[in-house]
Amino acid sequence: MVVYLKALLLLLLFTVAFTAEEEDELVFTFLVTRHGARSPAEELPADAKITEDKFKIYIGDLTASGERQHYLEGVELQKIYEEQGTITKPFDPREFHVVSTNFNRTIMSAYSQLLGYFPLGSLPELSKARNNKADPPFTVKGLSSMKRKLGTKATAENFQPVPIHVSNIDEIMLMMDKGFCPYQTELRKQYTESNEWSELNDKYQKVLFPELHKNFGIKEENLDFTTSYPYIDNYYSAWFEQMEIPNELSKDAKDQVDDILRDGLYEGFFGMDLAVRLATTKFFDLVKETLGQKINAILEKEGTPEFYEQLKYMYISAHDSSLTAIMSGLLQKQEEQAYFASNIIFELRRKKSSNANDLSDFTVALKWNGKKLNWATETCTSHACPFPAVKEFLESRMYQGDLEAVCQNGLSSSSSIWLWILLAVAIFIALANIGYFAIRGLSRKDSGENSKGNYSSFTDEEQHVKNEINKSSSSTTPASRYIDEDFD
Repeated sequence: MVVYLKALLLLLLFTVAFTAEEEDELVFTFLVTRHGARSPAEELPADAKITEDKFKIYIGDLTASGERQHYLEGVELQKIYEEQGTITKPFDPREFHVVSTNFNRTIMSAYSQLLGYFPLGSLPELSKARNNKADPPFTVKGLSSMKRKLGTKATAENFQPVPIHVSNIDEIMLMMDKGFCPYQTELRKQYTESNEWSELNDKYQKVLFPELHKNFGIKEENLDFTTSYPYIDNYYSAWFEQMEIPNELSKDAKDQVDDILRDGLYEGFFGMDLAVRLATTKFFDLVKETLGQKINAILEKEGTPEFYEQLKYMYISAHDSSLTAIMSGLLQKQEEQAYFASNIIFELRRKKSSNANDLSDFTVALKWNGKKLNWATETCTSHACPFPAVKEFLESRMYQGDLEAVCQNGLSSSSSIWLWILLAVAIFIALANIGYFAIRGLSRKDSGENSKGNYSSFTDEEQHVKNEINKSSSSTTPASRYIDEDFD
């Protein structure tokens, strides 16, 4: 009976929480996706042979399978968010904003997903008057025939073009990359010298690495937790595209392929907290700024940028390294890799039961591939937490120092600056003391020639100065303390 009552109580609490969340009004959706299936990111090294089939696209480009993945994702998300009001038709660029990193695979993924959001037929038709004027300023062969075929459609099948912005987003979404944060390379090198790296390397020595060597001819010296990636990536891409692989891996080895792709990012890239913070600080700043400004726009606060007034949906097309960095920063590392077309969603909701005139009247919900996640903040551990708590949590996960300086020069740069400052101060104090006593010595000489009785008064004054210096030195914080505090 007691067990039954406990179960009933839990069900009641869940129902109340679920109902409360559903009653809140969704006012903004922030989506981040990984691109869809692609060709390998690197050429297969010469010491291996996995398949005779060839990818007929550029290195790292989106495949037809990847296009399908994102089209279907767009269809599903369109159903969910059109019903809740953050996707509306016809397309309005003031409401729907798309950003992509500057890679073919992410841009093409976004285009494919947009066809799911705004399928053929979404573009409003032209009026008769506009239809007669909508010609280019040069001769088009067969123009009359084409216009008869189009009728009042602006494009074939009323295809709806949607702008995809690429400027400045790479430096936000790719801060784990050596091109934007060179110090990440040093952090990964440090990780390879850790016990954690050794344990992960040992994990794949019994099954995966021996099969890669035996089946594909890969040299054993090229197979460790770090250097095996090009082979793993080439195998996984060929396997996903259902290419013929004559010497296929065993089921256990295939399972470990998934594992090492997961571990390579969540642990290899982001096994060190500093690497996570450097990779996610700019993104977390973007999230809290975007959500905060959207709330300001809803509350009609003066000075809110016009961009946020009607914005309802923001979509960023990025990479597995981007998603795993974000999930690591949110303290939400997953047990599986960030598969092709995975996504993270931040939902901003407004409480219907209030006047929504305060930041705490807005909550932020978190989802991973459609699964609700509980926040890991100190003050809220539910699926939807008040915006102030989420903002405070994001700020706590950001790097607090000079991000650009550390990325370019590493932590040693800051300690070097402190050492030079302390050295300069020490030299200045030494020169000042030398100058002081030199001047007093000259004064003593001059006064001695005029009056020998002044000698004792000078020695008394000299002793007083020494006492003051000793007193000051004893109360001064040692230089080593400043250096240690810089690294706390």
